[in-house]
Amino acid sequence: MEGKLETFLTCRAVASYFKENLFDTTTGSLFEEAALNAIYKTFATNLQLADLRLLLNELPNILPLDYSVVDDIRLACINILPQAMHFFRVNNVWGEFTDLDYLLKMLQTFDAYDKI
Repeated sequence: MEGKLETFLTCRAVASYFKENLFDTTTGSLFEEAALNAIYKTFATNLQLADLRLLLNELPNILPLDYSVVDDIRLACINILPQAMHFFRVNNVWGEFTDLDYLLKMLQTFDAYDKI
């Protein structure tokens, strides 16, 4: 699974488009949920910095989705984002550091902290 996050994020975006424009909602939802499951499974691997940046760009689109796997993604992000914030702070990458702070606040709006 390592290094496949970009592919899974693309699959999720395509499935979302299909759900809205080509397929009925049920079929499109199955494809989108499968892609989200694959994204979640990549969290168990060592995420590279490029993968992390791609994930961070897509999180605002993923977090509001109503799939059970998104709850798992939210919880995983609660563990991953502080580590990434520490990395960016140590390496003086302040723009991305503040973006991560924004995402952590977004997770709070989904009550993700209550599920720990």
